[in-house]
Amino acid sequence: MNKKVPVPLAPAIASVVLLLACAPERSGEKAAPAPVVAGRATVIDGDTLEIRGQRIRLAGIDAPESRQRCGPRADTWPCGQRAALALADFVGARTVSCARQSTDRYRRLVAVCRAAGKDLSAWMVTQGWAMAYRRYSTSYITAEDQARSAGRGGVR
Repeated sequence: MNKKVPVPLAPAIASVVLLLACAPERSGEKAAPAPVVAGRATVIDGDTLEIRGQRIRLAGIDAPESRQRCGPRADTWPCGQRAALALADFVGARTVSCARQSTDRYRRLVAVCRAAGKDLSAWMVTQGWAMAYRRYSTSYITAEDQARSAGRGGVR
């Protein structure tokens, strides 16, 4: 017995099929890769990039703001500017590829970004220009400990 589905139900059935196709992964299944933003990056500050108009916060780290100064009151230095310049020098004209993890309260993508095969967050921390942002991630704590042991810890 072949019954035709009434026309008004067709959109509802199509919606259910679409929802099932987009359902979260089940155990044992591979997750779809995170959306990637790639291209030439402009450094905004020590933990923020821009690629093709999209602001991207480097995941798991905290670097000084561009205008931030560090050091004892009588002997401050432009640590924020130097952190940004270090990142810009490392990235240069290389293609940067960022895998989205989330979006922050400023609507920036929060992502793990790589250039020349290196994780930029890890590089900034190991060079002493940023610290592990423990409130949001434990990924870079070991890198911070190693930087501190080498005399580069905590924003140089």
